[in-house]
Amino acid sequence: MPTVRLVHWNEKEAEDRARILADAGFEVLSEPPTGSKFFQDLETEAPQAIVIDLSRMPSQGRDIAVAIRKRKGTRYIPIVFVGGDPGKVERIKELLPDATYCGWADVSAMVRQVIEAGIEDVVVPDSVFAAYARKPLADKLGIKSGSRVAHVSSPSEFASALGELPSGATLVSGPDESADLTLWFVRSAEKLSADLELIVDTSKRAPVWIAWPKKGAACEGDLTQRVVREAGMNAGMVDYKICSIDRNWSALLFTWRGAVE
Repeated sequence: MPTVRLVHWNEKEAEDRARILADAGFEVLSEPPTGSKFFQDLETEAPQAIVIDLSRMPSQGRDIAVAIRKRKGTRYIPIVFVGGDPGKVERIKELLPDATYCGWADVSAMVRQVIEAGIEDVVVPDSVFAAYARKPLADKLGIKSGSRVAHVSSPSEFASALGELPSGATLVSGPDESADLTLWFVRSAEKLSADLELIVDTSKRAPVWIAWPKKGAACEGDLTQRVVREAGMNAGMVDYKICSIDRNWSALLFTWRGAVE
């Protein structure tokens, strides 16, 4: 029985999607992806295909697919993307043109097809940030027209680095309960721990970017993507997008887990 790894972030929907694949004769692994362990498990499980549902958190699904292709141990596992907003799917196709794209009505046939065909030549994007190349920073961060954006503990050059904001968007310094989006900068694990309760409260109202210094930055601390992701998830949030802000800062976008259930 062929093994398929399903990637989905909503437990109930994942059960329904897994049932479609199981009824078609596949053994389905569908635990939510969690950090680096997910990729280590992929190498151990060696599924014949990976099915990524794009109906929820498509950016996260895309980034997981890029990371799969970046790892030698998982690079040649066929990837099947299912569903999703057509515009966002088209952008993913530009990044990973050799993956398979379909709807749930056709997924079983498509998965069987890619398993039988196998995969020889794969597209390996330069980095997980490749999808954001040439986009303005405000666009990469998801700042929309008319939105209110808060930034907390940001570096002095951040506001100018954003450049021109979308029409009607406003930028405020410090936590703001009415913000549609918050960018929260933390320079150390100690600071992240101290601010985490406030960050979680903020995520229950609107998405929050947690930004940390990149390795080699002048303000480099003891934070990494894994540390930030695990801290957020352990506090009840889920991340669904990544962004390279500039040469010094990276960020993950979090929301309260209840918002995607």
